[in-house]
Amino acid sequence: MTQDSSIGVLAVYGPEGSRLWPMIFSQVDGEWWTATSRQHTDDFIHADHVDILLMDDTFANTRVSGTLEESRAPDDRRRLWGIQSPYLARWCDGVEDPNLVVLKVHPLTTT
Repeated sequence: MTQDSSIGVLAVYGPEGSRLWPMIFSQVDGEWWTATSRQHTDDFIHADHVDILLMDDTFANTRVSGTLEESRAPDDRRRLWGIQSPYLARWCDGVEDPNLVVLKVHPLTTT
């Protein structure tokens, strides 16, 4: 598991068009993980396809295309909290916060 986190944008493509969400992403076991608040999941959890556009020095100009999955596993919540707690603590009350949602992007391509 990498401890690197990257600022990026989650681009969601759905029947109503595309939307962009700025987020922090971490690469974990070949997948890209991020977190959001429960109130935002309906905006993109049913998307057919997503892209991550990474925009910092670590992963400059990287685009990851893939599928999105919500993880309900407690271990995933703890792992992501361990990596991203400085970011998540700004809007989340901890790993047990019911509003914390872990999202995984399963890459199909990376460019």
